Amino acid sequence: MFRGRLAGQEGAIVHLGNPVLEGGAEGGLSVLKITDWECRPTKKEPSSPGLGRADNSQPSRFKLLINYQIEVSEVIRQALNASPDKTAHFIAYVQLGTDAGQLQETSPVGFWTLHDTKGLAWNTLYRLRA
Repeated sequence: MFRGRLAGQEGAIVHLGNPVLEGGAEGGLSVLKITDWECRPTKKEPSSPGLGRADNSQPSRFKLLINYQIEVSEVIRQALNASPDKTAHFIAYVQLGTDAGQLQETSPVGFWTLHDTKGLAWNTLYRLRA
C-alpha cells in the first residue's frame, strides 16, 4: 500500500503489536490488543472475521490504549532524534476495507493532538517532522 511512498527511504522499522502473540500460531505481532477499536467515527464496510461489529461497521479510526501511548511516543521521539532529516513515519495499516492509503504530514504534537481528538485514520502513512 505504501511501498511507492517509502521507496528510497532508509532506517529501522518498528512493528507495534501485542507481544503475547509474538511467534504464536500466526507467527507475528498484532496491534489488536493495544488499540481502542471503539473510537468513532465508523463506516459501513464488509466485515472481516473477528474485526467487524454486529452491524457490519468497521472502525475507520483508532486510538492507542492509554498504557501504550508513552512507549509509542518514546519510540517516535527516538526515531526523530536518530533521523538525519528529523523525519519518522508512522503507518497505521489494517487489512480492512478498500482504502488506497493516504499520506498525512504533521508534527509530533499534531500527531498526538489528532490521536487524542479524532483518532488516527487506518491505512494512513503519517510523516512526522520534528
